[in-house]
Amino acid sequence: MILFATGAALMLSIFVLACRFFGFSAQKPGDYTGKSPAIDLRTHLSGPMLCEGVIYGPSGRVTSRFVAQMQGKWSGNSGTLTEAFRYDSGKVQTRHWSQMGPQSGRVGRHHAPDAAARRMRDWQGRRYWLIGASEGLGLALARLINAAGAEVILSARSENRLADAAAQMPGKARAVPLDAADAASVRAAAAEIGPVDGMVWLAGVYWPMTAQAWQSDQAEAMCDVNFTGCVRSIGAVLPEMIARNKGHILIIGSLSGFRGLPGAIGYAAAKAGTMALAECLHADLRGSGVTIQLANPGFIRTRLTAKNQFAMPFLMEPDQAARHIFELMQTNRFKSSFPMVFSWVFRLAQFLPDWAYYRLFAPK
Repeated sequence: MILFATGAALMLSIFVLACRFFGFSAQKPGDYTGKSPAIDLRTHLSGPMLCEGVIYGPSGRVTSRFVAQMQGKWSGNSGTLTEAFRYDSGKVQTRHWSQMGPQSGRVGRHHAPDAAARRMRDWQGRRYWLIGASEGLGLALARLINAAGAEVILSARSENRLADAAAQMPGKARAVPLDAADAASVRAAAAEIGPVDGMVWLAGVYWPMTAQAWQSDQAEAMCDVNFTGCVRSIGAVLPEMIARNKGHILIIGSLSGFRGLPGAIGYAAAKAGTMALAECLHADLRGSGVTIQLANPGFIRTRLTAKNQFAMPFLMEPDQAARHIFELMQTNRFKSSFPMVFSWVFRLAQFLPDWAYYRLFAPK
């Protein structure tokens, strides 16, 4: 794993250097230092405004054009700026900035949630089925969804942990045990639960494993639960969602699923399968009323990752990863791989030729 970490660091360094020396140099606030007239936000961002602009890509070429209508309002040192962008692609994007400035009104803190990109989901009265939610990431994500107003149905194999998890929920919740490796168990749970507005697939088992230390039972379990269990569970809810043209499915993948890794027999292969499944579902259902999303996290501190005997870069706590996934669930984006910097290593590695990739990530 030391060699793997070295390879990952080298990949990240190459990416940073490429951006530094070959990327398009964007404008910076410092470019306008000492220029006039001096900008006072309360004066120059007040009332109705109309602007036109272009967006440059990394190569320096124009990739998009837009027209924006803006409205600035101030009360003393506090102000808001509402923006409505219309791009040449037809996409509409709205934002609302809140500005808290000092006496000069020139500098301040700002916050601008992107209404078009975020598309805040209406959770009130919705029913979400989370499979693999008795602990760790699943439990943390269930709390967030439940606190937002949705009823949560928690499923996993352990009845005791499920009961404890349901008791921790701030709102309406129930526990329905199931074994994702058993088709009859999944069908029975789905029948008991009935129609749902959304499903989140989080279940998984894990053992670190190399080819030299192959354990058939464990390898098969990782594939049967982590991938085939995902297929079984989605199959229990998807047809009904398609019939009413409304639904939401989120699948948890992994950074380990982008390309083969040493010591990841079973787990990485199964995660690659779930990621490909999500991509196929998205390809078929995009534009319909059924939303498919894919979250690919890195290392999360759980009972499963505690089995690892190597350093885990960018290790996240379950609550931290859950917040990232919950943010994704409130947008119209298909997928998110995180932590962002760590994910670059795996995403960029997809483009390496085999001879370079395996020398970096699996050297002999």
